[in-house]
Amino acid sequence: MAHAPEADWTVAALAIPSIFGAILLADFTSGVAHWGLDTWGSTATMIFGLLIRSFREHHVDQTAMTKHDFVETNGDNAMATIPMLGIIALMPISCSGITSVSFHFFVITFSLFIAFTNEFHKWSHQHRPSPIAKFCMSNHITLSPKNHRVHHMGDHDHSYCITTGWLNPFLDRIDFWRKTEAVVTAITGEIPRANDQALLGVSHQAEQKSK
Repeated sequence: MAHAPEADWTVAALAIPSIFGAILLADFTSGVAHWGLDTWGSTATMIFGLLIRSFREHHVDQTAMTKHDFVETNGDNAMATIPMLGIIALMPISCSGITSVSFHFFVITFSLFIAFTNEFHKWSHQHRPSPIAKFCMSNHITLSPKNHRVHHMGDHDHSYCITTGWLNPFLDRIDFWRKTEAVVTAITGEIPRANDQALLGVSHQAEQKSK
C-alpha cells in the first residue's frame, strides 16, 4: 500500500537526530566504561579483573593494542551488541510507524559504534593508519589522536570517551568525572585509582617526588 510522501520526509528528518543521538550515547557509554575500568577495582576484581589490567597497562604501552588483529580488537564489544540487535531484528519495521523506524536507526547506529569503539581507539594510536581511518579521524567522525592525547597526559584521569571523543571537552569542562567519583566515594568509601601505582609497577613515593 502506498504511503504519504510526508511520511518519508518525516522518517528522514527523524533519522538524523536518531543517528546523532546514538553516536553521542555510544561515546558517553565508552567514556563510562573506560572511566570505570581505569578508576575502580583491581586485577583481582571478579569478572572485570582482566579488563582492568588491560586498560591500565595501556597507559604504559599505548601502542600494544595496535598489534591486535580485527577480531581480537573488536570481538568482545561486538558480542555485547548481539542482544540489542537480536531484539530489533524481531521487531517489524513499518514505514508508517515513524517511532519504530527512528528506534531502529538509533539501535543499529548505537550498536555499530559500540562494536567498533576499540577499533576507533586503536586507530588513534597507529603510526600509519589506513586511508579510511585517516579520513574518519581528520573529519572528527571517530576519535582523533589529538583528542585522545589529552587522556594520556598526566594522571590519565580526563577525556575518557574513546568512540568519537565528541563529549570529552564538555565532560572535562564541567568536571564530570571528578564529581561522579566524589559521589561513588561518598556512597562506597572507595578511593579512585587507589592501586594504580602498584598495578603499573611504579612507586607512589617516586610519583610524588616528580610532582
